[in-house]
Amino acid sequence: MTVNLTPEHLENMSLVYWLRQKFGGTFDDNIMEGFPETDLVVPSIAVEWDYAEGYELELGNKKMEKQRHWYIDVFAVTRAQRDDFAFKIFNDLDEGIVIYNYNQGFPPTVVPSIGTMIPLTKRVQNTRVLPELTDKLYYRATVSFVAIYGKN
Repeated sequence: MTVNLTPEHLENMSLVYWLRQKFGGTFDDNIMEGFPETDLVVPSIAVEWDYAEGYELELGNKKMEKQRHWYIDVFAVTRAQRDDFAFKIFNDLDEGIVIYNYNQGFPPTVVPSIGTMIPLTKRVQNTRVLPELTDKLYYRATVSFVAIYGKN
């Protein structure tokens, strides 16, 4: 069976698997694409893109550089865990994120890479969770970044 995932979906999946690799399988089921839609389990990490933009590379050329804006939400049991997870992601973004061609198979260590997501800007922000508004206290941070896609 042949799968034809779009390049954007390949980027989404590669980012999720990059995070799973970074955290060594300690809570793989809680690293997800999209904001949690069921009861929140902590610790968890959620990946979501916000929007994409295209910029002209040359005057008169129709080829555009695509930039995607990403959010990685970290939900943690303690402040220290939140900070450890958020700053690990923030710092490790400098190396870029390899994009794998999952149309050719699984797992990511076996399939060929087709490019790299290269962060242009990045930010980490603490999100205050008010204890009176939640049944179970947790700590949250958001790592946001803007990335371009570089081909191999």
